[in-house]
Amino acid sequence: MFSLLTRRDFLLLFAAHTVSILGDYVFFIAMTFWVYARTGSSLAVGAILIASGLPITLIAPLAGRVVDRWRRTTVMIGAEANRAILFLSLLVMLLVWPTSLWPLYAVSCLQSFIAAFFWAARGAILPGMMDEAALEPANALYQFCDGVVRIVAPSLAAVVLLAFSAAGVTAFDAATFLISASCLALLATTPLHPAKRLLPPREATSAAPGELPTRASAPATALRMPFALVALIWFVAGTFSVTLPILAKQQLAAGPAIYGAMLAAQATGEVGASMWLGRTRKRLMSGKTLIGWLVAGGLALGSLPSVRSAILALALNLCIGAASGALLIHLYTHIQRQSDASRIGHRLATFAAIQAFAQLSGIGLASLSASSIGAVRLLILDGLLYMGATCCIGVARGAKDEA
Repeated sequence: MFSLLTRRDFLLLFAAHTVSILGDYVFFIAMTFWVYARTGSSLAVGAILIASGLPITLIAPLAGRVVDRWRRTTVMIGAEANRAILFLSLLVMLLVWPTSLWPLYAVSCLQSFIAAFFWAARGAILPGMMDEAALEPANALYQFCDGVVRIVAPSLAAVVLLAFSAAGVTAFDAATFLISASCLALLATTPLHPAKRLLPPREATSAAPGELPTRASAPATALRMPFALVALIWFVAGTFSVTLPILAKQQLAAGPAIYGAMLAAQATGEVGASMWLGRTRKRLMSGKTLIGWLVAGGLALGSLPSVRSAILALALNLCIGAASGALLIHLYTHIQRQSDASRIGHRLATFAAIQAFAQLSGIGLASLSASSIGAVRLLILDGLLYMGATCCIGVARGAKDEA
């Protein structure tokens, strides 16, 4: 997996991705805490979540079309440069109107629109940079990076916020976007030939036994199943983000330290799964593999409400993080492999939109029903959703075998 970093263009793309998400996480963590400290209102914090997540669900169709028609390096550089300008503008507004929150909400919304173009282009450009066998390890390396950043970002956000206040956090984020744009500007100037090594639709072969259908065997099912599964994973992630702190306080009688440790355990699980997937040389996108990860995640989610030990809770969160991380790597790689160059941007933008909408739906459901239904029942529901998804995969495989 790490040997991919010896390739110059991939190293630059990976560096741009890393510093970009580091800035995103630091800003998000620091500013949500800052807003709550200023207002004491969970509604004010929820508004940031909505402003940051909802726009991507609306702009995805346009972002996908732009990515499929324009040079993808240009799209990414433009997105990062515009986000840098946006956050420098926010820095000025925070200095001029230090007590106003509306600039923060406006910038959170606008940067989410722009980010849709960056993430769609970053995923669409990857298949043309390497052969198909290296595609899943490359995505695993991205997931590995995300997990490490999630472990590092909370402490870094606290340091930057305490040392430089909200204005310093904003300046830090603007700097990361400038660095990201600079890395992208150093990419090869010749076309990267998006998806040149992927099989065109008419040449795609039928799925091997146990694998999800390919474009040739069942074009509709080949993409509907990954989209449905990613919606489920991120819906569960949304409800879990609301119920986990409740569980930590009520079930474990634990404080912020244990809650933070459980979040770190999830990120560590994602890192571990990413390293394992990145080292393997087998093609792992199969129905049996997905069922295995779903069962592991479902059992961990369903068992968490009965736990009274912090150590066991950390172990279950480690398993949940590994399962969700591995599933996302599989599904993202599958969509890249099943998409030709003319539609890959649109499909990856749709993938991101589904993620955002499903997570917001989960957050909304849990926020409205946690007091009446209870965190324990919501966690059991999450486990049942994971387990129920295995039945859907089994039905899809059975339908393919009958065909």
